[in-house]
Amino acid sequence: MPKRDDPVAPPTRGQEWEIRYADSDAVTGWQNLLTQVPGTLREAWDRMRTAPDTRTTNQKPLAGPLATRTHKGRDLGCPTFLGQWI
Repeated sequence: MPKRDDPVAPPTRGQEWEIRYADSDAVTGWQNLLTQVPGTLREAWDRMRTAPDTRTTNQKPLAGPLATRTHKGRDLGCPTFLGQWI
């Protein structure tokens, strides 16, 4: 639940995706990136909301335990990119 002085996320528009933290480690990781590379992180955030199935040459696929996630009992694997697993 948001508290006083917490940042407010902008609402989604049209077909944008809503981004949610998977766990507290994701919150910590996001905050660390925010202090290190805020501009690049904003670009990634915009892309995740509008075109999560595309990648730029700067983006690398997640690997190891970060490449998959279970959500509500369903395994979510890494999506395909140009017909190949990434």
